[in-house]
Amino acid sequence: MSAASEKSTGLRIVTVPVPLSGRPCEASASSLGEILALFKIGCLLKVTGNQVLAPLDGTITDIDSSQLSVKLKADNGLQLWIKVSEVSLQGHGAGCFTRVKVKDRVKAAEVLFQFNPAMLKLAGALPFARVIITNGQKIERFETTKARQCLAFEDTLFTLYV
Repeated sequence: MSAASEKSTGLRIVTVPVPLSGRPCEASASSLGEILALFKIGCLLKVTGNQVLAPLDGTITDIDSSQLSVKLKADNGLQLWIKVSEVSLQGHGAGCFTRVKVKDRVKAAEVLFQFNPAMLKLAGALPFARVIITNGQKIERFETTKARQCLAFEDTLFTLYV
């Protein structure tokens, strides 16, 4: 849809960068994908990187280092939930380090946490992550990237039409 037709329909375009490097895949590839059906907008990635970046400016609302899970309320109102790994870990012992705390203000591209893919594999975790927009009910439509490989913060994961 062109910018002119977007203006005529009154929709606003919002892009959400990829928060970690990886390849988009089918939800059935990992148990992390099972929850995607409960939300309107979500994506499963086969992880190729080792850190999660803030996709947008906002505030951290929840972080669980043992679950490698973080929730972010973006300044534009979007609420994102990013989770890496299917297993619980003992943070530092597994080479996982959070860089933020709950209520921290973050800027887009700021590192939220780092993890060691080799340690995750030793813990029995498959290299997958999920990214979900938890309040997507008012989004008219959306597109998820069709790219075969996405680089953290360099590529767009979701294009939203609000």
